[in-house]
Amino acid sequence: MDFDFISDHLALDFAGTLSWRTTERVELLTGPAELERWVRLSGLTDGPLRVTAAGFRTAVELREAVYRAAAGVPEGAGADPADLAVIRRAAGRPGVVPRLSAIGELHRAGDLSQVLADLAVAASELLGSQERHHIRVCARENCTRMFLDRSRAASRRWCDKLRCGSSANSAAYRRRRQVRQP
Repeated sequence: MDFDFISDHLALDFAGTLSWRTTERVELLTGPAELERWVRLSGLTDGPLRVTAAGFRTAVELREAVYRAAAGVPEGAGADPADLAVIRRAAGRPGVVPRLSAIGELHRAGDLSQVLADLAVAASELLGSQERHHIRVCARENCTRMFLDRSRAASRRWCDKLRCGSSANSAAYRRRRQVRQP
């Protein structure tokens, strides 16, 4: 499966690695190797990353805590203190270390704990700031993907215009055509 980085925020993209949560769930992080691949594609590190089974479980726990905390924001709901504790615990660890080799050459190295720390810090900064008011859930029926609506009119409705937007618009068109036909 391919990973999508369409949420305009890395912590929300991480939370989106489990999609269609309310219907036929699609788990994109099927194991340590897929988590390693997601981290590499995310740009959090440029080196190899070793993920153990225990580290994988910790990452999934963080992902779910971030998802639940962020999902309540559009409705104005507070977060479960246990989820906030998971995020705080991960954010309290040292993050990935950037190393400047030369002008234009930045390398990012770290282990899984450092990667999760960076994700937790990103989630904390989002959920603890005014930017949290830009969190939206995709308007496509059954899509549970969240994103930041940074559009000028605050009118973005879809996590991905091509996938969810086009699919929802096509379905609406078919419904309108059915109503008009005798």
